[in-house]
Amino acid sequence: MSNVFRKMPIAGIIVALMLCSCGAKTIMTDSWENPAYAGKAIKSVMVVCFLNDSRKMIVENAFARKFEEHGVKAITSTTIIPQGKPNREKILSEARTRGCETIFAIRSIESGHEGEERQMATPDYPPGGIDQGGLFADDFAHIYAPETTYVILKKFIKIECRLYDGTSEKLIWWVTSETIEPDSLKDLIHSLSNSIMNNLHKDKLIN
Repeated sequence: MSNVFRKMPIAGIIVALMLCSCGAKTIMTDSWENPAYAGKAIKSVMVVCFLNDSRKMIVENAFARKFEEHGVKAITSTTIIPQGKPNREKILSEARTRGCETIFAIRSIESGHEGEERQMATPDYPPGGIDQGGLFADDFAHIYAPETTYVILKKFIKIECRLYDGTSEKLIWWVTSETIEPDSLKDLIHSLSNSIMNNLHKDKLIN
């Protein structure tokens, strides 16, 4: 949930809470595709997440399931190296031994909060709303009350995903994304993985 900093009456607080977003939203901020691989759907992939904690396995498993849903045979690096820093040579060796033609790498590049300043009229009406029997002068004063400035702080996480050729190690496809307001790791993965798969499908790299 967004954090809101403001100086406003109680009526304004309700409006601010209504403006706070619920659930994650992922947008692609940059992308690139190697023209030599354009339109060539992949058949197998090894998923590698560059995290050194318990989230690594969760993220890899979630993306592997998504690839499988699109008919791509997927294995994860945690099946080879369950803990610790990924070993490039071992990952490549295992990927080739197991017939993975591609390697899909995921890493976090930035996270934090970004502020959005807004202004809104916040008339201080009495309880129950506008007095229908009020005078024009009173209503005019409420309607043209000074605007309130407040700031909404939104949590964001920027992720980079890269798809490599498992034999030549050449980059096939690359995107950066920004996920706003994830309520949890599960919420983040759901929003991110769906967006990534949609883009891979759009670029005809998966069916």
